[in-house]
Parts: sequence; C-alpha cells; structure tokens
Amino acid sequence: MLKRHIEVSEGIEQALTKALKARNKLIHRYLIENVERLAEPRAHNEIVKEIRSLRSEVRKAHQMLDPFIKSLAEILCNISIDNIANEAKGKFMQTTNANLDL
Repeated sequence: MLKRHIEVSEGIEQALTKALKARNKLIHRYLIENVERLAEPRAHNEIVKEIRSLRSEVRKAHQMLDPFIKSLAEILCNISIDNIANEAKGKFMQTTNANLDL
C-alpha cells in the first residue's frame, strides 16, 4: 500500500522485509522452534538475547515508517495519529483512575 502513494527507497524496503521476517519468526515460530530450550535454565539468557534482537528489527522498521504512516493518515483520512493516541491515552487514564477509586 505504501508504494501506491509514495516512492519507497531500497533501504526502507529492505528494512521492512527484514522486520517482517523477524516479526513473523517471533510471532509464529520462535516458541515452537525453541520449546525444548525454554526448559533449560542455561539457555534463558541466549533466548532473551534472540528475542530482543528480533524485537529490535521490528522497532527499527517502525521508527523508519512512523513519519510516513502519520503523513498518509493525514493525507488519505484527514486524521492525526498523534491526536488519536493522546485521546486513547486520556481515556485509558480516566478508566484506570476510576477503577482505582472503586
């Protein structure tokens, strides 16, 4: 969808491809492929490093894309992602505070 509206550099496309592979591995395969290792306390540090590395790849792509996503939302839908996020945060805080008062 992004390419339909703007020109995407090769660097961004490569970062997205890498992030998508990392995300899919993390979400769909990591636990299944490493279930035996999870039972081994010695493997825990290595597992944490691997998961953090996969998450880092996804975060990098998100940071690269964030300005584009915000611009597309404003251009195509006339909405501000920042405003929506702030409204959602405000409602969450209201609900949380109301539940704490119970």
